[in-house]
Amino acid sequence: MKIVFGVMSAVAPAATVASLADALGSSHPILIHHDFSQQPEFVVARPNVAFVDEPKRTGWANWGFSLGVLKLVETALDNYDFDYFQLLTPVCLPIRPIAEFEDYLDRTRADYYQSIGKIRNDLPILSSQGYRAYARENSLRYKILRRARGWMLGPNPVMENRLTLAYPVSPMVSGGLAGMRSRIGLGLTRAAMNGIGFPHPFHDGYEAYSGGTWFGASRKGCRYLIEQAADERVSHWFSGVHMADEMMFATIFGNSDLVGAPSNHLLSRFIDARPAWLEMSNLDDILASDRFFGRKFPEDPASPIRQAIISRVQQPRRVAVPE
Repeated sequence: MKIVFGVMSAVAPAATVASLADALGSSHPILIHHDFSQQPEFVVARPNVAFVDEPKRTGWANWGFSLGVLKLVETALDNYDFDYFQLLTPVCLPIRPIAEFEDYLDRTRADYYQSIGKIRNDLPILSSQGYRAYARENSLRYKILRRARGWMLGPNPVMENRLTLAYPVSPMVSGGLAGMRSRIGLGLTRAAMNGIGFPHPFHDGYEAYSGGTWFGASRKGCRYLIEQAADERVSHWFSGVHMADEMMFATIFGNSDLVGAPSNHLLSRFIDARPAWLEMSNLDDILASDRFFGRKFPEDPASPIRQAIISRVQQPRRVAVPE
């Protein structure tokens, strides 16, 4: 099983990325898309580490970040003979030995690994993400749908981790004036979903999906991703979507005939729009997980939780002994 690990890097210290590279080991190439405009003095010197030429200018939630991911995948396709590509962040770590990951990929042979949900069919996702899916960012329509989201969810919605993102547990406020506003908000969002007063490309069987950014894909899946992302319908719409990376890749895979499997990532609980930092108190949950990667680990390579996980990952592979 030939794997390329792709890392999106911008502001995390080089020592953090080097720690990730060491945890991944030297058996597979590691390709880094680093935004040198944000951190010019950045060096990770490992024999199996290479950098993307002419990287994109990236930033949290902006279109440049999605373009950077696409550039990373395209560079991997052009330069490596691989079976599988896994996208990572500098604050990811493998939480199980890479040999076990290889075995899993060899058994499952999916075209993509990403936990995704169709926005139309899921009320919590629709109420939480519809304002982003069906209107271009900062437009009047976007502002209307964002206000509708607030009416639906109320000021302090209870959130839970799903599909490696955070979605509301109870998507609708009920009772009284707040309940009336909630129903109006849902009506506006459903109208937008159906294209009533809100032009968007999601019709005639082409649906909007949502899911965590950090996907994995076979070579076939990567080729399909690059081909579809070049479609003007895709690039034009998602270039104006807030946090496009949490929808574009999921939408491309979700509308395909490719074979999908759940994400390979374990994420900690979310605080607002960002995952919380993993701590030693999370160790038991990490060890009990059947996922292969986790985030967000502290940036300090000497942090106890990083050291505990790296120690586990670097243990010799267990081989069954015949009785």
